[in-house]
Amino acid sequence: MEHDTESVANSICTWLGFNNDSIASAGSVVAMTMSDLSYSIERTGVLVLQTQRISIREMRGFSITERPYPVIVVNGSDALPANRFTLAHELTHVLLGSSAMCDLQDSRIHAQSSVAATERFCNRVSAAVLMPNKLILNHPLVTEASSYSKWDPMDLQRLASQFRVSEESMLIRLVSLGRANEEFYWSWRLKHQERYKPIVSELEDDDDEKHEDRKSRGPTYYPMKIRDYGRVFVQGVIAAYRRSEITAADVTSFLDVKFENLAKLEATAEG
Repeated sequence: MEHDTESVANSICTWLGFNNDSIASAGSVVAMTMSDLSYSIERTGVLVLQTQRISIREMRGFSITERPYPVIVVNGSDALPANRFTLAHELTHVLLGSSAMCDLQDSRIHAQSSVAATERFCNRVSAAVLMPNKLILNHPLVTEASSYSKWDPMDLQRLASQFRVSEESMLIRLVSLGRANEEFYWSWRLKHQERYKPIVSELEDDDDEKHEDRKSRGPTYYPMKIRDYGRVFVQGVIAAYRRSEITAADVTSFLDVKFENLAKLEATAEG
């Protein structure tokens, strides 16, 4: 599978309706945001959801490939650059038809297993989708690099920052392009394991019942609903209600929202 990484990444971008140069740029701003990427995937019939209050020690994301509605779930407690990578990684699993969970607890012990091979492939496809070949190879920090390069931490951080990905994601890409090697990647990863400590969601300390009214009036309530449930799912549920195919009680149950807040949620989903 390894030699197909670039062609698979290009096919994914074409399928989503854009070339992968539009996802990442060598400048300071990435054109394709997490929200844009999620919505592009949702329009293909894959539901994209995000969780809250789950440590990234437990999982970064998972996918369920059952048809007719495959599902990708991304950990909303994770950093946005990591979430973009996880989303593209899980999309690759969906297209392979292999449900999976990403929990960051992989090691080199089972590096030769078929599961490990699939994970490596999905990682490299995700990296290729987010970090186009020509933009990476033509970057001033990469042009003189080789598979023997020992990347300076500041250079790696700078490069990752410009593409708005994590340093680990960037290293995965550099390895696949022969601008770093597996040994360097694993030594770097071992040194940076503390980065994978649990991250607390901004809503984790809220008591849902006690603060529901306050949260529903807050500026982030409706965007968080869209983020967690997915724009296409929210729009689909509301559309079904408007067509009288489901009841008001169904809507409040499916979207976990008070009925009087439905209009504002609908406006946010359409915005």
